[in-house]
Amino acid sequence: MAGRQCDGRVHGLRGQTVCFTGHAPVDGEWTFRDRCAERAERLGAAVKNDFSGKVTLLVYGDLASKAVTDTRRAYSGKLVKAEKQRRQGRHVCVVDGEGFSDLLRGRSAPCLELRPVRPGDVRPVAPPGHGGATGARSRP
Repeated sequence: MAGRQCDGRVHGLRGQTVCFTGHAPVDGEWTFRDRCAERAERLGAAVKNDFSGKVTLLVYGDLASKAVTDTRRAYSGKLVKAEKQRRQGRHVCVVDGEGFSDLLRGRSAPCLELRPVRPGDVRPVAPPGHGGATGARSRP
């Protein structure tokens, strides 16, 4: 998506460079990051373990242990970096576990809005009608 604006949907994994904040609920079952990465790669995505300027899709999962940047405020540094990239004009799509499950099934998924909560802290917000587990900040 580099250089293009998002139309509000992620249309597939092929050609995406994906990064995960943690393990994600895939089809209702918690799936660890390495297994999510394998599944994404089988569908044509490249996977990065750290957030960089190459990432085009961030999968927002459970912020357990090491994925949490600040345990007092419980936010992911990867979400903050995605929001910063957006502010600088480079859109990084963000999906939750439900959206990632849709992408694994070959369906499109909504790109989540990132709303600043306070300086240095953002939270993903699902569009109306999306039943994902976003909207509340994750806890470590």
